[in-house]
Amino acid sequence: MNKTIKTASLISIIFLGVLCLTRSSSAAVRNAASCAKADVQAAVTSAVNGDTVTIPAGNCTWSSTLTINKGITLQGAGTNATTITQNSGIFSIVINLNADLPVRVTGIYFDLVSNSSSDHGAIEISGSDNGSFGTTQLRIDHCKFNKGNAVISPEGWVYGVIDHN
Repeated sequence: MNKTIKTASLISIIFLGVLCLTRSSSAAVRNAASCAKADVQAAVTSAVNGDTVTIPAGNCTWSSTLTINKGITLQGAGTNATTITQNSGIFSIVINLNADLPVRVTGIYFDLVSNSSSDHGAIEISGSDNGSFGTTQLRIDHCKFNKGNAVISPEGWVYGVIDHN
């Protein structure tokens, strides 16, 4: 093998290594201080596209909606560990993106207490109504839902996978 080919191969390997390190270091894990809605919203607000926001184990009652407007993973400690109780007539989480980004919600037990309100649900997902873009990279998995009227409510063009709930 001549010296030029060896040098080009070495440069290619170094470039790929740097590229892999750059991609793996760009996503961060943001740990909410507690399962309280204010702590989770603070972690979501500080996150950037590609990050994972973790919610620790605990039982918390939310009286307002958590808004997700970026491509993140929201991950509870598991359905036997992280419980969000929502007893007002609102959604626990609203996913409202301005671009088609991957969003995942996993490992959370949503206790909606009653079935009485039409706007009482766990997750509302807003996609574009005009078809210019939609939410096509959605995954809701390994969650548990108790009661609620519209447990998962897609609005507009929403595509994805809801599995293992």
